[in-house]
Amino acid sequence: MPPLSSFQHLGKCETTNAERYLTPQQCASCLPGRPRSFERQDAVPDQSRNIVAKNLASSSKAPGFESLELATLADAVPQGPEWVHEVKFDGYRTLAVIDAGKVTMYSRSGLDWTRKYRALAKLLQDLDVESAVIDGEIVALNEHGASSFSKLKDELGAERSQNLQYYVFDLLHLNGQDLKKQTLLERKGQLERLVKGRDLNDRIIYSEHFAENPDFLPHLCSLEMEGLISKRIDSTYTGKRSKAWLKVKCHKRQEFLIVGYTDSKAGRDFRSLLLGYYDQGQLKFAGKVGTGFNQDSQAEIMAKIEGLSVIPKPFKKLPPDVGRGTWIEPKLVCEIEFTEWTPEGRLRHPSFQGLREDKKPESVGRDKEMPVGKAVKAAKAEVAKEAPRRRHPSAPLKGPESA
Repeated sequence: MPPLSSFQHLGKCETTNAERYLTPQQCASCLPGRPRSFERQDAVPDQSRNIVAKNLASSSKAPGFESLELATLADAVPQGPEWVHEVKFDGYRTLAVIDAGKVTMYSRSGLDWTRKYRALAKLLQDLDVESAVIDGEIVALNEHGASSFSKLKDELGAERSQNLQYYVFDLLHLNGQDLKKQTLLERKGQLERLVKGRDLNDRIIYSEHFAENPDFLPHLCSLEMEGLISKRIDSTYTGKRSKAWLKVKCHKRQEFLIVGYTDSKAGRDFRSLLLGYYDQGQLKFAGKVGTGFNQDSQAEIMAKIEGLSVIPKPFKKLPPDVGRGTWIEPKLVCEIEFTEWTPEGRLRHPSFQGLREDKKPESVGRDKEMPVGKAVKAAKAEVAKEAPRRRHPSAPLKGPESA
């Protein structure tokens, strides 16, 4: 099975008309580079090639966990040359911190998950770097070659970290220098040079980015991908949710709190899970999910539920079809795929995808798509605010320099 990196050069083979796998081996008639309809944006301007020198002062502060840049959900892909686009992966967001040969891999909430990813951590030790902080996503591939969260859960449960891949897409620190105030393309250019060309067993992979194309998102969705991440090329890394990073999903999918369950009459651990989310600090009911489980996942969920306290019903009014439920502390986070929200604020056709141990329960809210036009305007304002102020050439110098 080809690595997921093969999907970074997307298009249609003129000979086989293949849509699923477009690698040089499977589609020899394709151009040796990238299909023109998905032309890759230059990674970094020439003038930024020598921004970072490796030999920096040894007194630099040792790198550690930092808050991650988070994308805002948008209703469409932004257009224009100021945006580039990356594949949105279905996995665990992971920050890799390298310091003097030691590698620590953190979840998005700051948990040390190095042991879970030990095979990948060992590969990262081979990078020619004194220190670095790298942002990316841990994924596992399903039988179709697409990233799959349920497959990732299976591989982690079986402690098969050698079957995982780490797609890296940003670089926050390098050899003692903080890069977060540099532009996206400057940071990615240095990351590309750090990773590409190394023998990393197709497990540590640089995530390519592309210029806009109206067929890009539909093509990704046809390949069973999760969606697209669009980023302003001139954006800095702020470590918070930003409009300069926008996500557009192929399917409606998000995290919810498990707030209870209904008993099963068929000998299973439970019949359905009761779901909720926070809205301005208040717990809201989202519906129930009764599909997407297997025997192992039900046993795993029930084992975690049994460690929580039973509480009184946290909602004043519920629809009659909910039935009699057992209510628990809202401490467990799960991922649910669904078709839409009903007018009453319930999930339609939900399906359980897996538990999310990397998400904090108090951060779980309802995802709402932002109109892309509004998001683009907000992104422009954010970038302008974060851009470093530069003195105009005609402005007089101040301070000792002007003496």
